[in-house]
Amino acid sequence: MNVKTVKKPKRRVDIGYVSRFKMQAYGYDNLYPQNLARITEASGTAMLCLNRYARFIEGYGFDSDILAALAMNQQGDTADDLLRNVAQDLARFGGFALHVNYNVLGQVSSVSHVPFENCRLEETDDKGSVAHVLLHPDWEQKKTRNGKRLMVNDKTIERINIFNPDPDIVLEQIENAGGIDSYKGQILWQSLDGQFIYPTASYDS
Repeated sequence: MNVKTVKKPKRRVDIGYVSRFKMQAYGYDNLYPQNLARITEASGTAMLCLNRYARFIEGYGFDSDILAALAMNQQGDTADDLLRNVAQDLARFGGFALHVNYNVLGQVSSVSHVPFENCRLEETDDKGSVAHVLLHPDWEQKKTRNGKRLMVNDKTIERINIFNPDPDIVLEQIENAGGIDSYKGQILWQSLDGQFIYPTASYDS
């Protein structure tokens, strides 16, 4: 094989830059996961395959019944619930996200599932790292709040620190936020395609 003569494959996911939000776009229209969901939800066969794949990822759950039933947040979601949600997102999108909150001592106080399609990555720094994940409940701007369309803007986007459980880092973030009541926690964002890389769905070929 000669690398110079081999036809270069086209990227399945175009990564752009939305300067207004200092954000990496997920696909040409920033709606790659939303487009995937819409296409697969329109196909009974696709949903059947994805649900089977998700059950395979989930497996038999946790070995410990105590751990499986452990409440992970104030909403009452158990570890089993989080595992099921993570498995679904991995099957559909190739990634998952969890919101991790802390107490005043810098200790984890809760863990909650975040729909992967709601997450976007901030622009990388000079070291290739991402400092924040941007969250919005509807990047397509179709949902409404109080009768008004939920637009994508600085007021409706949450910018949350990327996961780093180092207590010193957490305490510094809490202080910078103005105290524990104003602290938004961290997002554990994972992609099967690599660190800080938007994943391409396994069935997108």
